[in-house]
Amino acid sequence: MAEVIGPLAARDAVGPADADEAAAKLRISRRQVYVLPGRWRGIPKVSPHRYLKG
Repeated sequence: MAEVIGPLAARDAVGPADADEAAAKLRISRRQVYVLPGRWRGIPKVSPHRYLKG
């Protein structure tokens, strides 16, 4: 997996053709391919900031 996701994570954006190729290699959906580089980089899915109501 690292040899496929690592190069994608190094990019600013992943195009559909690259996502399709990675999905085929890893046997996962394109959607999962778009999620994995963020996880690889350690970017949280949800902002860690809490907003106060007031």
